[in-house]
Amino acid sequence: MSKKYNREEVIKALEGKGANLPCHRCGRESFTVIDGFSRYHLSDDLDANVLGGQGVPIVLIACSNCGAITPHAALALVKREQEINKEGGENGK
Repeated sequence: MSKKYNREEVIKALEGKGANLPCHRCGRESFTVIDGFSRYHLSDDLDANVLGGQGVPIVLIACSNCGAITPHAALALVKREQEINKEGGENGK
């Protein structure tokens, strides 16, 4: 089962983890969550062009002022469907 993007879940997780400091580039405090997941591709070969294969799903947060983008590992912020199902539902029931 796959996990679909949920903006409110991402924002709640970021706030819950205290990820609300000002922008590292300009110091402003206004951010935008970019809709959807992106991915950092992984390789053990420095010269490889990676298409497909393993990767780390990420959520991108952009400063509303200067546009600096900060990646966050998605699996640290959202639960996968398999994890939700193991717990017996979203509320642990």
